[in-house]
Amino acid sequence: MKHVEILLMEEGELSLDGQTKPAGNIEIREFEDGEWMGGSYATYENLVEKVKEALEITDDKSLMWEPENGGEG
Repeated sequence: MKHVEILLMEEGELSLDGQTKPAGNIEIREFEDGEWMGGSYATYENLVEKVKEALEITDDKSLMWEPENGGEG
């Protein structure tokens, strides 16, 4: 199962390599079956798009929670 963690970065915090400034002030960490697989950086303006990209969501219908099938989209 895929999931993401979203972390708000502190002012002036560097990217994971410890040397470069990230592309945004929000860190998105991508996990699959509990294993950290990667991630990206986002701003408030592109956060939703970045989360969709990380979870490989291609349409908004995939985000719908359907109680009749246990919440699986």
